[in-house]
Amino acid sequence: MKGQSNLVGYMLTVLFSVLVLASISALIYTFYRAALEREATSELTQIVVQVKDSLVKVYDIGKNSKSSPGNFSSVLLTELDLNLPDNIANLNYEVGLITANPLYTYVTQVAIDSVNISAVKNNPGAKIVATTTQDPIVKVEFDLPNLDLTVQGKSRNGLAGTLRYYRHNENSTIYDTVILGQPD
Repeated sequence: MKGQSNLVGYMLTVLFSVLVLASISALIYTFYRAALEREATSELTQIVVQVKDSLVKVYDIGKNSKSSPGNFSSVLLTELDLNLPDNIANLNYEVGLITANPLYTYVTQVAIDSVNISAVKNNPGAKIVATTTQDPIVKVEFDLPNLDLTVQGKSRNGLAGTLRYYRHNENSTIYDTVILGQPD
């Protein structure tokens, strides 16, 4: 019986050692994942701020332009290369521009010579969304509420990271658009 008690003692020691190693491994992985998420969030925030600053710069240049395209045509007013990194925290990522919902819509009514005139004002704004495309998934968003233009486009891993400001004339109505990446 003495041999069996030594065997049971060794088995319990090995089992306890495996449990301790598994616990330490899980703890190290948890710290690693938390550090990776913090680094990815920090770098995505830097990218979003860089895109925001570039978008505002392109917006200012485009809005101050007096160029007007012919009817049913468009003209490229300005473009700016963003020089985005290839990856962040050794993870793939993408940055997208989204036109926000019209939250700031209001109607004004004016009467001139007893004639009611109404106008709808709409400042839809824009949203910049940056997210990792690998585990862990980290997402950073930034709202630009007062841009009166349409934004669209996406850049993956810094490829096609160019902002382009277009002015369109559709049936004598002027529309401005900022596109990230290649225009469709």
